[in-house]
Amino acid sequence: MTKIHVLPDNVVNQIAAGEVIERPVAVVKELIENSIDAGSTRIEVEFRSGGKNYIRIEDNGCGMTEEEVLLCIERHATSKIKEVHDLQHVMSFGFRGEAIPSIASISKFTLQSRPPEAVSGTEIFINGGKFIHKRACGMPVGTRIEVSHLFSSVPVRRKFLKSDKTEAAQITQLIRIYAIAHPEVSFTLIEDGKKVFRSPICNTLNERVLNIFGEEIANSIIQINASEGTLSLSGLVSKPGISRSNKQEMITVVNGRPVDCRVFNFAIVESYFSFIPKGRYPIAFLFLQIDPAAIDVNVHPAKREIRFRNEPLLRSFIVKTIQQSLHLPSSLTPFFEKKDPIPSFDPLLPPPALPQPIHIQTLSVSSPRAISPFTKTEDTTQYKKFINNVLQEKAPSYASKSTFLEKNEKSFLNWKFICNLKNENGLFETQEGLLFLNWRAAHERIAYDQILSSLLEKNTPSQPLLFPIPVDFDPVTAAALEENLEFLLQHGIEVNPFGRNLFRIEALPIWISTGKEELFVRQLADFSREYGIFIKKPEAVYDQIAQIAIAKASNFLSPTTPSDATTLASKLMQCKNAIVSPTGKPTLFETSLSEINRKFNT
Repeated sequence: MTKIHVLPDNVVNQIAAGEVIERPVAVVKELIENSIDAGSTRIEVEFRSGGKNYIRIEDNGCGMTEEEVLLCIERHATSKIKEVHDLQHVMSFGFRGEAIPSIASISKFTLQSRPPEAVSGTEIFINGGKFIHKRACGMPVGTRIEVSHLFSSVPVRRKFLKSDKTEAAQITQLIRIYAIAHPEVSFTLIEDGKKVFRSPICNTLNERVLNIFGEEIANSIIQINASEGTLSLSGLVSKPGISRSNKQEMITVVNGRPVDCRVFNFAIVESYFSFIPKGRYPIAFLFLQIDPAAIDVNVHPAKREIRFRNEPLLRSFIVKTIQQSLHLPSSLTPFFEKKDPIPSFDPLLPPPALPQPIHIQTLSVSSPRAISPFTKTEDTTQYKKFINNVLQEKAPSYASKSTFLEKNEKSFLNWKFICNLKNENGLFETQEGLLFLNWRAAHERIAYDQILSSLLEKNTPSQPLLFPIPVDFDPVTAAALEENLEFLLQHGIEVNPFGRNLFRIEALPIWISTGKEELFVRQLADFSREYGIFIKKPEAVYDQIAQIAIAKASNFLSPTTPSDATTLASKLMQCKNAIVSPTGKPTLFETSLSEINRKFNT
């Protein structure tokens, strides 16, 4: 008996479903794409329990006859293409004929459809890939599909699904993206019996963006429109200086299909070089029209990615088009005005002393430190030149970080402060030679260790805000943040829901600088989206919170007196990893007397 055999259809469909249908949002995606392909101007999506137990998609498209209804549940049955040549000119969403039979094979699946010329519709019911019945039904023109008990025939797949809130957020975000991509279609979303989203038909993209994202974003974007050969790019992008910490508001559409394209995204970010800080992302709602023969949409099972045949040409066109719009006078906004930093409480250093009259003593050879280290005199000019030359040399490397710390733990009391170099570095005399200490790096290491210690001990000092700060997120980020609110509250970070996808910042640790509260919470929310449930690995979360906190700290105050400088150095040497900052930059380095003597050839 042969070992090779042809798999039955129900097994083949479940294998295909594993590639196409990964979670409830994939069901919604495939079905609303079918609705758009059918010419619908109204699509209603309803789901319960994050889409795990129930999904309904209803549209007013062209509908299907009884014969077409029976054909659509067969594998590779499609109305989009007929021969190989058609693959090179695909403009529709679907074309493989895999989605409906794949969904029907892993759920309880009901499909009702009626074309305009029919007086009644056709209903079919399939349970786990098994055809149960076909009958006539009364319904308006269009198609209605109900999917319940998703993955009932493959229960192991259900174990990999996220919480109901996370799955629901994924569906909401998907609807927002397709609503932006198709302003000519009205979308309605119903979650657990409540209407949570409705976007009516809009005449322009600007109207749709205002409807979905609100006035703040609608007032922060400019229009672009350009053509070159077979390429045409239109849409809306953010003005110079306006950016986000993630790519959730970068929506790209190619020939009507929302895609996550690496080349497209990279070109958008590249266009904003020098307009926004590195590591930030612009807002973009861009529509690219291109010859279908110049792209390949058949490279991903779920058709999330596409491939361009001439990527350099596309990148150049996108960058040139966006940058031309950014340089127009109408796009300029006063985001680069420098403002005096808002003073904030710094737990590490005392407040700066008031300026005092300085008395310069006569320099003598026997007392080289008679000069105040914070005064400028001509007598120190040559000395500072020498210091600058030493700073430019490569710092000596130690065999290990612990070697340096062990060597200096006992000798630290013998360090002698010499001077403050341009409020950026401190110079100390040690038993070995000279030691240079970077104030900012030292400040960050001390702050990081103190914050991390308070988080580990769950003893974070918190301070209520006088006026709570409202902050909104996209649905996916909002759901991720909401799952971690209790964990954050235990560590002095009180953020409470205040409506759908809207929160209020009520209290924060005292080490968050004034004016940086919203930015701090937004970065925490982004981390929630990437990381998941905080309680599962709290140590990694503590590290991230401390890293975000020191990055958002206000400008540090360099020591103003020798006593301040010595105190800061003392605190640094008490840190566990004093030789580097939390970001990996060195906090200090030492140059030996022998190295100095070698400079003078002695």
